[in-house]
Amino acid sequence: MTTGSDLQAPAPHRSRWLARCAPWLAALFLLWPVALRFHAEGEALSRSASAIHGGAPAAAFPLDDAYIYQVYGRHLARGEGYAFNAGRPDSAATALLWALSLAGIHAQSVLDPLIATKLLGVVLALLACGFLGGAVARWTDSAWAGAIASLALALTPRVAWSALAGMDPPLTLALVAAALRFGTGPQPRASALALLALAGFSRPEAFSLLPLALGAAVLARLDRRALPPEERAPRALELRCALFAVGAIGAYGLANFLLAGDPLPSTFRAKVGPASLLDVASGRAELSALLARLGELPWKLWFFLWQDRGLLLVPALLGLALLRPSRREPLRGLLPLLLIAYPLAKELFAPSFNDLLFQHGRQAALLSLALAAGLGALLGVLPRRRGAALCAPLLFAAPFLAALWELWPPVEPQLAEAFSAALQTELSDQRLWLAGAALAGVLASALVGISARRALRRGERSAEELRSRAQRAMALALVLALGVSGALRSLAEEPARAREQGADVELIAKMHVATGRWLSAHTPATARIGANDIGAIGYYSERKIVDLFGLLDARILRFRRHASGGVGATHAERSDLDAAFLAEPGLGCDFLALFPAWYPELLRQLGTAPAGAPAIRGTPLYSVEVPPNPTTGATVKWVLAIESAR
Repeated sequence: MTTGSDLQAPAPHRSRWLARCAPWLAALFLLWPVALRFHAEGEALSRSASAIHGGAPAAAFPLDDAYIYQVYGRHLARGEGYAFNAGRPDSAATALLWALSLAGIHAQSVLDPLIATKLLGVVLALLACGFLGGAVARWTDSAWAGAIASLALALTPRVAWSALAGMDPPLTLALVAAALRFGTGPQPRASALALLALAGFSRPEAFSLLPLALGAAVLARLDRRALPPEERAPRALELRCALFAVGAIGAYGLANFLLAGDPLPSTFRAKVGPASLLDVASGRAELSALLARLGELPWKLWFFLWQDRGLLLVPALLGLALLRPSRREPLRGLLPLLLIAYPLAKELFAPSFNDLLFQHGRQAALLSLALAAGLGALLGVLPRRRGAALCAPLLFAAPFLAALWELWPPVEPQLAEAFSAALQTELSDQRLWLAGAALAGVLASALVGISARRALRRGERSAEELRSRAQRAMALALVLALGVSGALRSLAEEPARAREQGADVELIAKMHVATGRWLSAHTPATARIGANDIGAIGYYSERKIVDLFGLLDARILRFRRHASGGVGATHAERSDLDAAFLAEPGLGCDFLALFPAWYPELLRQLGTAPAGAPAIRGTPLYSVEVPPNPTTGATVKWVLAIESAR
């Protein structure tokens, strides 16, 4: 399909305005799913108002973790330090740059902080779409390719979800996309590497991008094409990538050490599961456990990618193959490397129960950026390539490749069931996809006729010229059919996705926001609350929080049963505590706000405690129950009073 090691090819003249503005105009399509979701969230808050003490808040998030960063932002704005409990610094919030951004949100008094956070997320998501489109346009010398990449990212469901979720993915996506945009050309600017470093401070997993940039720079040397001296990448590029990687990771470790005395954030200690590569090397875990989990990784990755692009997955992967590093564009090569290295590095060094599919895949949103770039690169360049029409069977091959799933099932039965359901849903309405194929045929016939007529008028009667025009016309028709059918499918499904996000907001509001509001109204200002899922409780109660999972104080980890787990340990086993932690100096609680299903041993011990030991009142002071769901973590939450806890 391609004739060289680079994407760039002579292109017809187009205005600079179109080349610069097309990706940004395409990015505006993000506002449609965002508007639907924001409206659905508002309706959800109206439904939950009666269940919340003091009425519904101005805005809410679809996950509890978002409120954790709100607490850090509020304390930073008040000058109370980088801390969840004011005046006691900690490293539980791993996205340092996102917390600092929210400090600016809480320093202003014009907008409600939660609404302002959502607006910031939308702006950052728009910037990510626009910058990515600009980068792809530069790589391919095609404004059309840039617009497709921008549109593909804007219509990715997890991007719209994260824009309103109050978390860090939009900031990470914007920084990485900006780095790709300003890092185009054979000599990427130092500012591009600095942006990649900042992306790590917005999401620690993004620190892997700098080593990947180093790998892309090394692979670019394998491109043997001769370039003018002024276009050759400097030999120092690899050294600069290495220095930025070491400096950024070292600075992050130093920041955590200054905050909590440990170069690794407390969240890493609390949530990273067993059988990491470090555990195997130190003898704390068996190699077989690591290999078993790695065996499931390809299927989790495939399912994640299928959720992201569906029947357009094969075109996106083909496009990523085009974005290999070259001497002319070394930095773009980190995108295909990212697709494999990012999930592999996460599974080797930071395994946890929060995998690629957790919470709409927010921890792996960079993979969505890579797929969008690949889709734009392929569909934007396809009409300019000889023999491009021969790719048509490959572009419609996704259903056949997906059928291989049935021949080689994954290790995890639940994952197999989930993928089969998603595949059936995607393929149940074949009419749209077949309509796309029919549209491609009609457009191809029309464009071939128009091209042949123009060629005959100009006297271009050679068979080679007519064949070339026909192939390019067919490729263009295929691009239009795929793009239109894919975009319409995405837009048609957005109302249902918006309702799902609204339902998540309602669940979080009824359980966690309501509990935080109740604690604020019914407990002393000096009370210490022992809690799991501390975000909304800490934000609305403004009480001192003892996190039962160990995020805020590493001493809790010593009391957690099965802290090192075993691959087969249940979530409750990894979370449960001994009642002894209540007597630890500085950890005593006046109240517990917890999921009783997670802490059966703790509640059993407290209920049968001997005289003089901390005791628990038998009846919960406050209880909330929601239907079974994957969002809140459990269906029942209690608030219990502790007597003689200190």
